[in-house]
Amino acid sequence: MGKPRDTKIAILPSTTRKGTTLSTSAALDSPSVIDKLVSPPHASRAGTSAESENSHNIDNVSAVLDDSGSLGSFLDATIARSRQIENTETPNATTPVKSPELDYSSDDPDEDYVELDDDFIEKCNATTDARKIKKLLAEHAVRYKPSPDPKFATSPINIRDKDYDFSLDLSHIAIVEKTPFCGTEKESVVEHMTELSTLSGVFSDDVKMRTYFVAKIFPFSLKDDAKTWYNNLPPGSIKSPTDLRDVFFRKYFPASAQHAALQRIYNFDQEDGEKLPEAWARFCSLIRAQPDHDLEKHDLLDIFYSGLTIESRAYLDSCAGCVFRKRTPDDAEELLAKIGRNHDDWSTPEPTPTPIVKKRGMIKLNDEDMREAKKSLKEKGIKPEDVKNLPPIEDICETIPPSSMIEYMKDIVTNKRKVPNEEISTMLANYSFNGKIPKKLGDPVPEDVPVPPAPVTEEANDNDHETSSEVATEPRRSTRERTTPDWYDPCLNLMIVDNNDEDPATYEEAMMSPDSNKWQEAMKSEMGSMYDNKVWTLVDLPDSRKAVENKWIFKRKTDADGNVTVYKARLVAKGFRQIQGVDYDETFSPVAKLKSVRILLAIAAFFDYEIWQMDVKTAFLNGDIEEELYMVQPKGFVDPKNADMVCKLQRSIYGLKQASRSWNRRFDKVIKDFGFIQCHGEACIYKKVSGSSVAFLILYVDDILLIGNDIELLSSVKGYLNKCFSMKDLGEAAYILGIKIYRDRSRRLIGLSQSTYLDKILKKFRMDESKKGFLPMLPGKVLSKTQGPATAEERERMNQIPYASAVGSIMYAMLCTRPDIAHAVSLTSRYQSDPGMEHWTTVKNILKYLKRTKDMFLCYGGDQELVVTSYTDASWNTDPDDSKSQSGYVFILNGAAVSWCSSKQCTVAKSSTESEYIAASEASSEAVWMKRFIVELGVVPSALDPLVIYCDNMGAIANAQEPRSHKKLKHIKLRFHSIREYIEDGEVKICKVHTDLNVADPLTKALPRAKHDQHQNAMGVRYLTM
Repeated sequence: MGKPRDTKIAILPSTTRKGTTLSTSAALDSPSVIDKLVSPPHASRAGTSAESENSHNIDNVSAVLDDSGSLGSFLDATIARSRQIENTETPNATTPVKSPELDYSSDDPDEDYVELDDDFIEKCNATTDARKIKKLLAEHAVRYKPSPDPKFATSPINIRDKDYDFSLDLSHIAIVEKTPFCGTEKESVVEHMTELSTLSGVFSDDVKMRTYFVAKIFPFSLKDDAKTWYNNLPPGSIKSPTDLRDVFFRKYFPASAQHAALQRIYNFDQEDGEKLPEAWARFCSLIRAQPDHDLEKHDLLDIFYSGLTIESRAYLDSCAGCVFRKRTPDDAEELLAKIGRNHDDWSTPEPTPTPIVKKRGMIKLNDEDMREAKKSLKEKGIKPEDVKNLPPIEDICETIPPSSMIEYMKDIVTNKRKVPNEEISTMLANYSFNGKIPKKLGDPVPEDVPVPPAPVTEEANDNDHETSSEVATEPRRSTRERTTPDWYDPCLNLMIVDNNDEDPATYEEAMMSPDSNKWQEAMKSEMGSMYDNKVWTLVDLPDSRKAVENKWIFKRKTDADGNVTVYKARLVAKGFRQIQGVDYDETFSPVAKLKSVRILLAIAAFFDYEIWQMDVKTAFLNGDIEEELYMVQPKGFVDPKNADMVCKLQRSIYGLKQASRSWNRRFDKVIKDFGFIQCHGEACIYKKVSGSSVAFLILYVDDILLIGNDIELLSSVKGYLNKCFSMKDLGEAAYILGIKIYRDRSRRLIGLSQSTYLDKILKKFRMDESKKGFLPMLPGKVLSKTQGPATAEERERMNQIPYASAVGSIMYAMLCTRPDIAHAVSLTSRYQSDPGMEHWTTVKNILKYLKRTKDMFLCYGGDQELVVTSYTDASWNTDPDDSKSQSGYVFILNGAAVSWCSSKQCTVAKSSTESEYIAASEASSEAVWMKRFIVELGVVPSALDPLVIYCDNMGAIANAQEPRSHKKLKHIKLRFHSIREYIEDGEVKICKVHTDLNVADPLTKALPRAKHDQHQNAMGVRYLTM
């Protein structure tokens, strides 16, 4: 070794001055000295040397010398050894620690600096012994920065971000070292990371900096086995806080532990003696223990509610003002939080007969009081029709003496939430008055009506011994006995809602309803199907499993005129408790597209095919189930001899995640065995050809349409299905999926109408008595996000309006039979998250228009040739929020629309030509599918010809027919150029049409009445002359 050089150490004292120089002897470069200074790894871990203990503190130093200095090399080597020490001393609580991973730079490129105080400088200048310098560094240095040389980078964490360059407060380190994570089975990984995250909130409010803080302090929070595991990780293997969390969870929170935590959530039950807030707190702790549960908030709340006792459910319903599950997830969570904050004074009382407000603004009693009221009414022979003309709540409140309930009702009146007379259908229960009641509602209340005493509060009890002259004395009241008229029988003292149009929500409601006998027969029929299909066997529940709960669902089925034809009861399993990967795998199940159904009906009208309808009884019970599942016995049908046993499912049942898929796979196999072929373009449409005979089968869950030209072939299909499944033969199709099918075979005409459905939604949204509208949307009407609620009062008002429900109800009519309202529905559906009164007014205008046109039909028939034609249009720059355009297209077959669409384009078009070109491209994709589907049906010869698409923009037509390099069109996305390929392959053909004859025009903009009616008729929406 040559003569060692002197080394300069640039010292930066605790003040801001620089340049104080400390010279050390060249003896520092002596190999023997360095070998003595750097203790071996085993000595450091053993902790037997005082020097090895002190050397760990060098981890808190930040000093880097120039390349000629050996002290920097010494410090780098020492820190590499010190990182392997497991049992370390707690650093000085007043000393900040700088991250060792960040780059260090100085003002002088030839020197780096150590921030030290004056006392340290003097001591270093007074000695040349390297051992003493090492000791001084360990005792007095404040920061250490290792060399960027990769050979010294031994830390597993290697986050390279300038925001990661910050110092930890040693007080934070001291906190995490008091409660370290040791890696034992009893410790929770989630709780440990949550504690670190909570501590990060003291460090910063920025989310990114908090994650960096957790990553930086994480190594200090480990001990024993966890510390050893961390030290053995590959250097630099953790590049981000997310990597750190994933590595940590994989080690100490494996998949088996996650599954167990998820199972504890699903199996939650309120314990004996556990109060509701305590149960909620415990359930929240279960959720925190499995942060990757992937459950929606409403699913979690449903699981919690299902696990509560009957008393807690009743109390929670009364607090919610309705059935707790009907509240929105945010409202439900806020309610539980309020109950939790007041848990010291909370107790679970027995359900009281106090009415609660129903979501429609009316008053409803709890289940127990409702049953007693209905029982009393039934005994007295009182029918709901007898009290249809009850006066509004305001009048009743004015005639009833004040009490806590009456004041509550007055509050409702003050808030202008009135109950219409026609909605009040039964009477009052569990509250009697001793006061005098006027014989007629609206008469003045006598002055001597007694006032019930106010409830005594704890505050009043505390002041019983005090008297005050300021307290007003109770006025003298008459004591003579008064009686109430028979009209105010005790069963008529509080109003409850008994809407006979609604189906029972629970088993108890069905048994207490006037139609209880019919519901009971429906349940017996359902259970008969269960036994016939051998859906389950009674077994003892294994210790390691939990049975799925179930519920009865009741539904009245009506015909096309709204008359009740069937009382249906369905036993449904609560499939939300199933776990993916354990209780089920795949859930997807196809159904027939509505446009495919319309295409086949249009073809059937042209060729005068037979159209028969069948229904599969309890279809889902026919599906085979592969997983091992258990279910509790249903209410009303518990085996008294085996009440403790559960049902082991052998077939699928309604409500299971895989039920629809199991049924569809079973039906697909059965129908193919009979010679049917599945259409490639439509999974739920099957075709069978026998000579000149052809039959089509349409499957929509459990509804079946049979269409064909041979009665014998169709009859054989019926017979085969009856052998395989329990079927219901409905004869000629007349009503399916809420659509009435009218047929005039003499004119080869089929009409589709939803008048009954439209009547229901008009009544539902109180528009059945409104004025009639002539247009779905007024021309020039502009909707935007800026029209949302501007004040708290407006927002509160809109919260009471069922905007999304109304739009959704209208949308189903649009999807089935009403292409004339597609544009209006497309616009109003964009503002469901934050609607304003302008948006709601537009929705009401659509309802008014539907009130006038509800009896219109979508009519197929009258064409001389069966040919598909298409029209496409676009309205440029119509959205004021994002300047996007509106596309629309419609396909006409046998005189009426079979497919239509009105939607906002996904990109901003720079010109009307571009928007028209995009619209034509979207229509061409639909045209290619439709052409191939009809060709596959094999009964429309013209389908082999190119499908014609009519467009009213010559620029778009020219650009579609041949590529043209133009600066205004060169930027169009490549996917929209697919129309050129379709034209070249002969799939479609694009032609010019005059704007006034473009049937797609009302799908992109609101038109005047004359033009709207013209295009409405061209789409096949018209009144049908019988």
